[in-house]
Amino acid sequence: MKYDVILPIARKDAYFLHRILDYVQKNLVEVENIYIITNINNFRILRKVVNSNSNVLMLDENALIEGLSYKNVHTILKRYGAERITGWYFQQLLKLGFATTSYAKSNYLSWDADTIPLSPIKFEEEGKLCFDCKKEYHEPYFTSIQRLLGLPKIIEESFIAEHMLFEKNIVEEMICKIENQNDVTGNSWWEKILASCDYAHSLNSFSEFETYGTYAYSKNPNRYKLRHLSTFRKGGLINGRFISDKMLDKLSFDLDTISFELRDTPAFPLNIRCYIYRLWLKLIAK
Repeated sequence: MKYDVILPIARKDAYFLHRILDYVQKNLVEVENIYIITNINNFRILRKVVNSNSNVLMLDENALIEGLSYKNVHTILKRYGAERITGWYFQQLLKLGFATTSYAKSNYLSWDADTIPLSPIKFEEEGKLCFDCKKEYHEPYFTSIQRLLGLPKIIEESFIAEHMLFEKNIVEEMICKIENQNDVTGNSWWEKILASCDYAHSLNSFSEFETYGTYAYSKNPNRYKLRHLSTFRKGGLINGRFISDKMLDKLSFDLDTISFELRDTPAFPLNIRCYIYRLWLKLIAK
């Protein structure tokens, strides 16, 4: 099964993209095109690595979906006192909204910009599409799902992982259902998503993966396989984002994916370089 990959990229992850792309091209063996969704101000930083990959294209995050922009999301979230996590909500809406664009084919895979696939991964097994599940539960996510789609939690575990394979027609159908939800305020599907959140309970009150997984699985559970990959979220504890390819090769014997959040750093003295790197990212962001 062929699919395209979308990689929403913030400035803090732009300088790590070359590592991600190398392994995405190598281990996501069914990938066709890769779309980097980012602020147009990051194009200059990313152009060199993008130009060295013939199947990679950059897309302006603020011009991709009509009406959906960082500024507009920020304006709405400010009403609820949640504007400080505008980027967190914006990237989730972009992943869903991509299905409505001319770039979207039948299937597209959203991949986290801080995560490296260490081993070959396929997303269809035994004739079924794969959901990679984890043990997580955050009640506000399901409050939003209930308000938007009228659905309860339907599996014991969580659909939240470092990636999600979306089916374009299912996403569009879900978006249409949300847009027609008259009990939630807002003119567009994404405005209704933001209006459905219980910010008083938790600023983080929506999950695109939990929402899509719940909707798709509730429609046709026999179409999907729930599986578990071997993943490690704390890759930064080894040597930050300066980890060598040799070390990654060793880790691939036990792991399918490894993630590198900037806040995770190794012990002294290896943490010095990581601290300087984070400081540099803050300086250039100003």
